[in-house]
Formats: sequence, C-alpha cells, structure tokens
Amino acid sequence: MKPNRVPGYLLAVFLVFSGIASGQDSSLESRVEELEREVGELRRFHIWPLGADEVLPVPIRPAGLEGNINVGYGYPGGQGTVLVKDFFVILHDNRAKIPKWVAYHISGAELDGNAKRTDDFRADPELPSDQRAELVDYRYSGYDRGHMAPAADFKRSRSAMSGTFVLSNMCPQRPNLNRRVWSELEDEVRSLVRARGDTWVVTGPLFLDEAGRVVEPSQFIGPDSVAVPTHFFKVVFSLDSSGSKQMFAFILRNSLYPISGSPAQYMVSVDSVETVSDLDFFSDLSDEEENHLERIVETMWPIQ
Repeated sequence: MKPNRVPGYLLAVFLVFSGIASGQDSSLESRVEELEREVGELRRFHIWPLGADEVLPVPIRPAGLEGNINVGYGYPGGQGTVLVKDFFVILHDNRAKIPKWVAYHISGAELDGNAKRTDDFRADPELPSDQRAELVDYRYSGYDRGHMAPAADFKRSRSAMSGTFVLSNMCPQRPNLNRRVWSELEDEVRSLVRARGDTWVVTGPLFLDEAGRVVEPSQFIGPDSVAVPTHFFKVVFSLDSSGSKQMFAFILRNSLYPISGSPAQYMVSVDSVETVSDLDFFSDLSDEEENHLERIVETMWPIQ
C-alpha cells in the first residue's frame, strides 16, 4: 500500500457493494449522482490524511517467517496470532475465531498431485480452546466451513491436503457463495497457475456495511461465537517464467442467495482491498511496481 493513491478505485468497490456489478440494478444512469456522493464519503472515511511526503509503514515480518515462500513478496500485516503451517501461513483473529488472512504460494507442479480430500475437519491444536472455533460451532448453523486456502490447491500430498482442514483456515460461508461463484473463482486461480506458473494468493474475510464501510462483526454462530463475515477477498500475484508480473483482486458478498455472474464481474483493484482490509499486500515489490500493479484492474480473466 502506498500513500496518496488516486481514489477512483473506490467507485469499483462501491459497485460491488451496491449490487450494480452483479447485475442487481439495471438502471446505472439513475445511480450515477448518488454513487458520486457516496464514493466521496467512502474516500473521506477510508483514506488516511497523509501529508505529501508521508509514507505508510511496511508491515513488519514476524520472526520465523524470514525466507518463508508463502509470504515471499511481503507480509500483509494485521493484528492476531501468526500460525506458520507447513504449506501456508495464517494470521488468526482470536476474538472473531476466524483467520484475518491465509497466504500461500503455489506452482503448476504442485497442482498435479492426486491426494484425495481427507475431510478431517478439526479445531486447530495450536490455538487455546477459548481462542478458536470448534466443530460444534458450525453444526446446524446453515454455514459451510469455507476454506481460505482451498483443499484442491493442496493435492500434492496427503499431509498437505489434511493441513487445509484445520478450522483456523476456515470462515463461515454461505453455501450459495462457497459452492458456486467462490468455487468457480478457486478453479480459475488454478487455471492461472497452470498458465503462468508461480503464484501467491492471500484470502480472507471482510466486515463491511452496505456502503462498504468497515464495521465490527454483528453475526455469530455456535457456542464459541464464531464471527460471520459479510464479504470475502482474494488477492493474487502471478510471476511467470519471463518475469512478467500481474495482480488480480476480488471481493464477493457472503450472500444468502445465489450470486449472479462470473468471478470476473467481481474484480477490483488490489488497492481497494487494502483500503477495506487495512492490509498491505506484496510490499516487498519495488514502490514503482507495487503502485502500478495494485492500482489497475486487469481486464483479462480467467487466464487460460
């Protein structure tokens, strides 16, 4: 995240939140003036009042993550408990009892395994019992145990597959998101990996109101009060064998009802995800590269 960004990307974020990007409002012209007013409010709400020469601090990489490939291009930051797993890294929100984000690296060769789903869902033994979700929390809740690092990305071995089934890697997701457009997005990220090679993915929950403002969790499931996100983000950084770099970002609503359209309709800039998540993605890139890649919204998706 770099300071003093041109805030036009907030319009794209608001389109997602308002339903226009998903086809819920067919009268775009009638909304333009209202959008301009509300985007202005979003700008005042989200953009920190930095001076011309001020810079935001780069998140400090915690001890033990030096050289960890899963955060190879930067530690996203945030407050919580860092869980360094064998195949991904989690920042866990001990109060909400869900991850703030899960980050991992994946290559084409790592997608070629044949490990079967283990479905060994379990509480994370690395977390104290009063800081974690339990299986009972999801039982009869109406929510799926939604993987942030998806199981299908870890077919390389049985241990890799099993590692994704800890509840610290999961959030309550509505079935109409998890089993539909979110699953499609995960498939399309795998297509990107096969087409381009080394890829870094960061996925996590968001808590936003109808105008896209950050709010406290207001809905919970289970006896342990596991927070239910309103939205989810996925940020992807791709580096092909020629050194070409691309970034992609998505925000999707945790909707009770089926979400229309394809994942491509929910693309936003990485800058916009940073604004509503208060995270800083891929900060080890040069300022010039990071500013450029995080500001744009790629026009080609999915990548075959």
